[in-house]
Amino acid sequence: MGLIEKISNDKTGVHPVLVKDSWQVVKVNYSKENEVGNIRSLYVNKESGLAVSLLTGRAILIMEGVGGHLASIQTTPMVRGTSYFIPENLGYNIVMDKGTELFSVESPHGSTMKVLKRPLDKKELDIIKRNVIKEFKS
Repeated sequence: MGLIEKISNDKTGVHPVLVKDSWQVVKVNYSKENEVGNIRSLYVNKESGLAVSLLTGRAILIMEGVGGHLASIQTTPMVRGTSYFIPENLGYNIVMDKGTELFSVESPHGSTMKVLKRPLDKKELDIIKRNVIKEFKS
């Protein structure tokens, strides 16, 4: 079986590349908004979860604790070849190094579904920055 279609996009940001009735594949490329110094909030998908996987580069997945507790912010270095599922109603964000590429699988209405931004306070931002800097140095 041969390759039917090749999709490539190097532009920064989020790019839906394959949309079906019940899901879509989205390519996520590094942008300045994904730098640790620019993270100000967590995103919360209210209508569905999403799966995300690292294609190339270095990224750290930031998630609030189970049950939506910001007090237990978790930072997880993403590993290529591993998929991470983010359930609906759980806050998350992703810090990326320049040149990093990810893909996600989510609802086909990802761009129009209800996504909230949950602001992070100074203490949470400090924890995230400290953990990300530590991970990127190793």
